[in-house]
Amino acid sequence: MITKVSRDSLLRIELVLFDVDDTLVNVASGLEYGVRRTLAQMGIDYSSELETRLLDAVTKRIGIEKRLYEIRVLLGLREVFGRNPFRTLEFAARTLVWLNEVRSFLCQPVPGASETLAFLRENGYKVGVVSDMPASKFRLMSSRIQLLRDLDVYVTRSDVSATKPSPQGILLALNRLGVRPERAAYVGNFPSDVIAGKNAGTHTIFIPGRLASYFELKGIHPPADFTLGSLWELSGLLKKPKEIN
Repeated sequence: MITKVSRDSLLRIELVLFDVDDTLVNVASGLEYGVRRTLAQMGIDYSSELETRLLDAVTKRIGIEKRLYEIRVLLGLREVFGRNPFRTLEFAARTLVWLNEVRSFLCQPVPGASETLAFLRENGYKVGVVSDMPASKFRLMSSRIQLLRDLDVYVTRSDVSATKPSPQGILLALNRLGVRPERAAYVGNFPSDVIAGKNAGTHTIFIPGRLASYFELKGIHPPADFTLGSLWELSGLLKKPKEIN
């Protein structure tokens, strides 16, 4: 539901910043395949129950924040694979290698991403991304995905000392474009994206995507200003009356 106050505040937005993974670019399907492939290589039968256990373990450790992300993931995986550290590290390392391959070569824009960014530009918005991926991975991904090259600003993990939910990345993007926080929105698919936007003072738009049912099941409801079912809905939310343009 959009209130009069929130609608009025949206009309003042001039910059829309996005997370990348599974917000603008689909990596989830590739990651799922990578997890299945890794488990098969390790001689472990894949099941939906095992996938849920992996999500439970990792999400419980991460919560709505992602500080010390890699360490928290390893601690979560240890709950699934037992106390054998080599088994945990093997799974994490194999999956990470595959994820890097997926990011670089197999990822495609989320449905509606190209159209949404085109709409924003046509309506006078600046557009950028703030991602926790390293700059080298972002450059490789953007070399293969056009919409990541048509940006006013981008900030990666290599540009800051702390990842989301720290607001560092978002604040850096705002500073580079000279935009005040209240005149920007941050769009993401994970609770830490929402917290980062809140910490930076921007509007926050949450699009959980394929994890929506999981977050709902676990009662995870980040305090976003708006929650959307898909990226397609963003154009309707940010569409300005003709007299405003």
